[in-house]
Amino acid sequence: MKLSDQETAFLEKRKKLVGSWNYAGVFLILVVAGLTLYLYMQSPLLINPIEVKDRLQADSIDSATQDLMLFFLPLLMNTICFLLFMLIGMMYMAFGLEKKYQVIVDRMRESHGE
Repeated sequence: MKLSDQETAFLEKRKKLVGSWNYAGVFLILVVAGLTLYLYMQSPLLINPIEVKDRLQADSIDSATQDLMLFFLPLLMNTICFLLFMLIGMMYMAFGLEKKYQVIVDRMRESHGE
């Protein structure tokens, strides 16, 4: 089975896209890690439960804000960061499978003399 020029171009384009994921994935991990670090440094009440506890003990947060933030903000922000890391991990798995498929297609093309 001979592939058309359009099919060959499509396979080459896919190969380039899969190859670029290594860079994009690392970039996304760095962005999420940077966001997490930024939140810890700039808005620790949003993400750091220890900071929330310390400020509560020092009584430096008003009562209405305390009630809302006490449980929800650290839990929410940590969950969001965790989900972002999981999404990136699933993307790595998907692109890994794509690479395997491309190897299979390349082997089939070679065995048919293309």
